Amino acid sequence: LHFYGANLLAHMFSAGLEAGNIQSEQAAIYGSAAALAFQLYVEIEDGFGPNWGFSPGDAIANVLGSGYALGQYYFPYLKNFEFKFSYWPSQKVRDGLHKGNGIDDYEGQIYWLSFRMKNLLPKSISEYWAAWMCLAAGIGVRNLNGIGGGQREFYISLDLDAEEIPL
Repeated sequence: LHFYGANLLAHMFSAGLEAGNIQSEQAAIYGSAAALAFQLYVEIEDGFGPNWGFSPGDAIANVLGSGYALGQYYFPYLKNFEFKFSYWPSQKVRDGLHKGNGIDDYEGQIYWLSFRMKNLLPKSISEYWAAWMCLAAGIGVRNLNGIGGGQREFYISLDLDAEEIPL
């Protein structure tokens, strides 16, 4: 969640800065820095909360997520590996047993790594692969018991690359 959130915020901040006529490289740097600052602020605030606490693992994920967005700017090959998120309310939410929201409904979340296969396959094979079709691997969790226990679930799926859909 923290890696994905920092990565998403970095892309959003960078895009906003570019829309404001900030040069692409500066926008990527400032966007990643702003995402990291925001995420670390939230993590530090969690450290003062009685029900949360500061998590070094979450802080590291924040650094890696915002850094990955910057890495994609400097190393375009990394754009072949996109992180995504999907959500469908868990059974606990649907049954009214979970009083939170989608952000803390961990059993309803799946985190994906989508591969742009057209760019990754050998040229002799990639000519037959549609540019808008990706392959994605995902991870989710079920049966959380509140103390860290649960069962990991792994997924594989076809995925769409919205930037490549011919319109």
